[in-house]
Amino acid sequence: MERSGAVLLTLVCVWFSRTSGAEVERRVRPGNDVTLHCDCVVRQRSELAWFRNCSDGSHPPLLLTSSSESFPRYGFVRNSSSKSYDLFVKNVMEKDLGLYYCARREKDLHRNTTCYHYGNLTTRILLRDRNVNCLQAGGGDVCYAALDLPSRGQKPLKKKKKRRVESSEFSTYSEVKFNQV
Repeated sequence: MERSGAVLLTLVCVWFSRTSGAEVERRVRPGNDVTLHCDCVVRQRSELAWFRNCSDGSHPPLLLTSSSESFPRYGFVRNSSSKSYDLFVKNVMEKDLGLYYCARREKDLHRNTTCYHYGNLTTRILLRDRNVNCLQAGGGDVCYAALDLPSRGQKPLKKKKKRRVESSEFSTYSEVKFNQV
């Protein structure tokens, strides 16, 4: 009976401490490094935990803590402004893709329970297309790609022809608006 009460208390703690917040997309080229920010304040007798979930199930979920086994491409970076630890991922690969979020983990030794207090920020790591270029602007990324659109009256190329004439007569631009999170 006492053990089932402790399990129930842990489930309630995890359930009610999870809040939904802003989701940030980070598009990274394979082999690049990325730092993911955490908004959980670390207190005494607590430690920070980072989670990764992969929506397609191709990679197992990941739990990283300061006391967990060594993951050489992952590291905790102290963020003094948020009083937390950001997650540094070195040499991003396809297996690193997924949704990352952090939590403050507290253990109650008297009740033998663990409680997670989740932050409001989640970050999804996605691979950037090699044909897309990005610039830093206004605190965020502005990405663009060159499009080859046939002009009116231009016939589509036949499959048999290998030679193609590049035309720079026609260009399309579009305004890009983004919201900073």
